[in-house]
Amino acid sequence: MPGTPDLVDVDFTLEEGLPGQFGGGIGYSESQGLILTGNVVHTNLLGTGQRLALELSGGAYSKVYDISFTDPYFTLDGISRTFNFAYRDIERLTSSYSAFSTKLYTAGTEIAYPITELQTIRFGAAVEHAELGTPLNSSTQLQDWVRHNGDPFFRLLSGGDFVLGTQYDAVELSAGWVRDSRNRLLFPTSGSLQRLQLSGTVPGTGSVEYLRSTFQYQQFFRLPLLPLTFSFNTSLSYGTALGDTTALPPNRHFFVGGPDSVRGFRDQTLGPRDSLGNPYGGDSALSGQLEALVPLPAKFASSVRAGVFLDFGQAFHLGDTQFLDKAGFPADYGFDLDKVRISTGVGVQWLAPLGLFRFSYAFPLRYRRDTWREYGDDLERFQFSIGRAF
Repeated sequence: MPGTPDLVDVDFTLEEGLPGQFGGGIGYSESQGLILTGNVVHTNLLGTGQRLALELSGGAYSKVYDISFTDPYFTLDGISRTFNFAYRDIERLTSSYSAFSTKLYTAGTEIAYPITELQTIRFGAAVEHAELGTPLNSSTQLQDWVRHNGDPFFRLLSGGDFVLGTQYDAVELSAGWVRDSRNRLLFPTSGSLQRLQLSGTVPGTGSVEYLRSTFQYQQFFRLPLLPLTFSFNTSLSYGTALGDTTALPPNRHFFVGGPDSVRGFRDQTLGPRDSLGNPYGGDSALSGQLEALVPLPAKFASSVRAGVFLDFGQAFHLGDTQFLDKAGFPADYGFDLDKVRISTGVGVQWLAPLGLFRFSYAFPLRYRRDTWREYGDDLERFQFSIGRAF
């Protein structure tokens, strides 16, 4: 610019992209088999910058339908607002274990406010109708929960089978805080992520009351004289029943084990076992992964990640639910670091056109063998999954 040697005129040519997108996905996990997803997203509804999304997914044991509307410019201060409507129909408590059907109808709203460039806080409210059911040959713990909570019912299904269940309505409030300084969302190499999420039912708004909380911390770092990037990720979760509710609803339990927590153990199988020996999940959980990332050539670094890992984790039960071991003696699943399972191994992630492929081969270092009295851990050294979206 004339008279200002440190300024220049810059001309931009803008070309508007298509605001509407159609997508789909094929996912696979050894616990749920093939998973199909589809979505329709419009990111500039009627030229307002608002986002409308419809997402569908279905697998061997679950169906999810979700529609959301987001206004990212709800206020001039950068507050966004989202409305969400969802239906979830899940036939198992833990992947392929425990016949426990869950039907959830949810309508909610959430606002998000960026308090700094790296930090965001969120507040939400939702109205939920839940229908939970289990057959008469299910575990004592599942039957006891549906008998003593919500509005119990006993029904004869069209196939001649009986189901014991309960239903309830609840108003749930949520709050969250996120701080994310990672250099990128996919395959980051520096920075950290902290996420705190709290949710709970409003006392007096329904017959089932509970509180849940989860904290996640992830850090990428380097050590002197080592040409390696290290990743550390840990998660802590806790939930409890409130009021006259006897225990945290089974579908709100925390589950540990598998590719997302402790590799080398079957998906969602660690922690308490019910009267049939099936995984029951816990009302609290701990898991973590420490991984040394293998340096790769620049042309592969954006699509492939490989590393050597050390995983640990366990699910616990701190409530009043009673458990027995195989011999019929009381079993204690309370918090105890000596019960934490540990594994090590190698893992590879590959971002392919079809999705994110994940492979791992693990060696369990601390696990429980099956005995005449205690249930053993379900080991699975090789694990493979495909991301759902592409």
